[in-house]
Amino acid sequence: MVRFAWLLLLAACPAPPHYLIADVLVGNRPVEGALVAVDCGPSVNAALRTDDSGRARVPVRYSNTGGCAVVVAMPGYETQRVVAASLCTTTSACPRMQFELEPR
Repeated sequence: MVRFAWLLLLAACPAPPHYLIADVLVGNRPVEGALVAVDCGPSVNAALRTDDSGRARVPVRYSNTGGCAVVVAMPGYETQRVVAASLCTTTSACPRMQFELEPR
């Protein structure tokens, strides 16, 4: 009975967050304030704006590391959408996705 209770408690724990690290550039220069959104289906999505170094570290509560769409948008620039395969569980060892925005 005690084992069953422990299993129930462990099953109720949320999965650790995965991260998407995105570097957003315009003309090889970092862009502050670009929106980076991650869409992993009908109930899992997250979005952040880039910081002054052009980077967004988006935490995503999702147990599958593939199949998420990434959308990068900023007024006056073409919106980019790609499928991300580089979600990971730590920000320090996570490969960065690089996006170069093009003017409209």
